[in-house]
Amino acid sequence: MLKKSLMTYLLAFLLLPMMGNAAECKAPTCHSVVSAKDNYRIELQAASAIPVNSLFNLDVTVTTKEGKPVAGKVSLDLDAGMPHHNHGMNVKPVIKELGAGKFRVEGMMFHMPGAWTITMSVSKGIMREAANLVVEVQ
Repeated sequence: MLKKSLMTYLLAFLLLPMMGNAAECKAPTCHSVVSAKDNYRIELQAASAIPVNSLFNLDVTVTTKEGKPVAGKVSLDLDAGMPHHNHGMNVKPVIKELGAGKFRVEGMMFHMPGAWTITMSVSKGIMREAANLVVEVQ
């Protein structure tokens, strides 16, 4: 009996990390980042690969770093730019709060290929926490 239980735990220990999460966030349509103070996980989901010089939207979800819903109301600020070229976007996106840490960012446009830095700020009450995510646009 002990030998059978030990084998079961050993198999679970070896196989569980390989199973993954069915809703795992995978590029090029999904990106995930943990905020600077390690309190929030921010997931950005696009409908398809981010296009060059075309409008696109992002669905953004803010959770605790463990992936649980954030207690209370949070707000989101988001912008993007190309630090190597010293410029930002040519448009100003609109952020719509959907509730429960979910947001829709409409009207994003990366007008040239290359490395874009998406800068985000999550606010809860008087506390504000930043996060940056670099995406390569082809």
